[in-house]
Amino acid sequence: MTKRDPDQVIEYRISLQDKLNEQVDSAILAYQFGRFTSPLVDILKDNTAMALILSAIAGYLGFSWVSGKYEDTMEMFEDFKTQFKQSPQYHEAGLKGFEEGSPLPNFIDRVLFSMFN
Repeated sequence: MTKRDPDQVIEYRISLQDKLNEQVDSAILAYQFGRFTSPLVDILKDNTAMALILSAIAGYLGFSWVSGKYEDTMEMFEDFKTQFKQSPQYHEAGLKGFEEGSPLPNFIDRVLFSMFN
């Protein structure tokens, strides 16, 4: 059996005031931000994942980091900072001032260097 064509089309439109529209946008942004950061926070809370991340950062900075047994990730991060500050790369980076190189590695170096000071 064939379907009949509609006799009329009714269209509904919902309009929000500016303030309510901003609130809905803020709620959507908060929800999206939470969905993005939740897995990131879970990774940073995990000791194994944090050890992998810090090892990659140490490799990028050019020093060898010796990981130990830690109760939490903050203890691991503090040990990483201590080992980095004792490395020759820390002192070389402070003397060079990160002026050489392309802009992105220069930016990454500045962020990492300021993170460990």
